[in-house]
Amino acid sequence: MAKKNTKTEKSDPLRITPEFAEIELNKIESNPWQPRKTAPTDEEIADLMSSIKAVGQTSPIRVRPNPLKENRFQVGDGAMRIQAMRALGLKTIRAIIEPLSDKQMKILAIAANIFVKLRDSDKEKAIYELWESEYKGEGDARGQKSTTVFTNVREMERETGIAQSRLTLYLQSYVGRMAITREAPKELKVAVKEVSSRDMESIAQIAKESTKIAQQLVQARASDTIKPAEVREIVKTLQETPAAEREKVAQDILTAKKDGQKAIEKAAAETKARIERIHEERESEEERVKKSEEKRTKDEEAARLKELKDAESARVNKEKLDAELLQSYIKYLNNVGAYFNDDKKRQIANVRSDSVRKQIGETILTIAATISKFAEQYRGK
Repeated sequence: MAKKNTKTEKSDPLRITPEFAEIELNKIESNPWQPRKTAPTDEEIADLMSSIKAVGQTSPIRVRPNPLKENRFQVGDGAMRIQAMRALGLKTIRAIIEPLSDKQMKILAIAANIFVKLRDSDKEKAIYELWESEYKGEGDARGQKSTTVFTNVREMERETGIAQSRLTLYLQSYVGRMAITREAPKELKVAVKEVSSRDMESIAQIAKESTKIAQQLVQARASDTIKPAEVREIVKTLQETPAAEREKVAQDILTAKKDGQKAIEKAAAETKARIERIHEERESEEERVKKSEEKRTKDEEAARLKELKDAESARVNKEKLDAELLQSYIKYLNNVGAYFNDDKKRQIANVRSDSVRKQIGETILTIAATISKFAEQYRGK
């Protein structure tokens, strides 16, 4: 049950009086005329959820009682708010309940989506279906070769809030798309959906005279062989060309555009290849410099290690020589100690010849003086 926040006032039966209420989310169904073919993105829903968590529901949705199910509602405006609040785990939502007609529901569905959420081809379809079901007058022409008349567009502008010029653009473009895709191959039916309404409006003028040329223009535009401004220029040229020659002229123009596109693509490919070669050469040069630097560093390190090794070897050799020299002096000291002992002194004392004993003494003194002199020199060093 809807929880009413305002009392229903008695009103003029010719005037619709909205009712403000809080409705359970599980009792709300989608708009049967929802033109949007894809669900909102996760990012869109996340942003809306963050907003609702921060400041709450800032505006009520608009619903109508479901004409076929008691105590159920159909949303006219606010489908994303419903989805976001369901994702937040909420159970109810504030809503304005109105006895909206099917026509009003269609208009609300378009107004909620058309300018932001839909491709041009989907916008056109929604606008055309609304016009056909609610505004089309008896005897209206539909897709004739010579002309297509759309009546009551001014009334449609007043009730939808969409400018008459834009409504006419969408209607004409839709008729053109239908004429072009009728019995068209699958790939063309896919391509035609991506062409903008502005381009399709121009192409539709040719479609009235030649579906084949229109299909060629669609393919060229979808492949970006021709640009938006070029579409209008080509159509103008073809309209000024005699009907019997249009297909040939169109083929010549598109062939030239394709050749130009191929030349551009070739130049772009060559530029890309040249840039890649420059990068490769630069990388090769950088690699050579890097390898050279690594080799130089390696050689320097090897030279440093060799220098350290040679220095260590020289130090070890010197220590070895020093040790050998020390050992020679120790050996000499031992020999001197062994030679100048008490036995030798006694032997000298027992020498009978005074002159010999004197010479021995002088020799000993000379040896002592020589050793003392060496010792003094060593001490001075």
